[in-house]
Amino acid sequence: MYTLSNLKLNEKENLKTIPEVAEMFKLSPTTIRRLIKNGDLKSSKIGRQFRIKPEEIKIFLDKTST
Repeated sequence: MYTLSNLKLNEKENLKTIPEVAEMFKLSPTTIRRLIKNGDLKSSKIGRQFRIKPEEIKIFLDKTST
């Protein structure tokens, strides 16, 4: 059974860091930061670090694929 605290923990575990996303796309972290800055890839800033939801990665891929 899911509780509110379990759900939040699971959501945090799924968030990706910029280096993780860069590795997935085989791009540099600088390129991922540029995509975030330009608004092409949505992210959340937690403290001083950006985190990207897997859903946002999928949306980005759907927008950029031809």
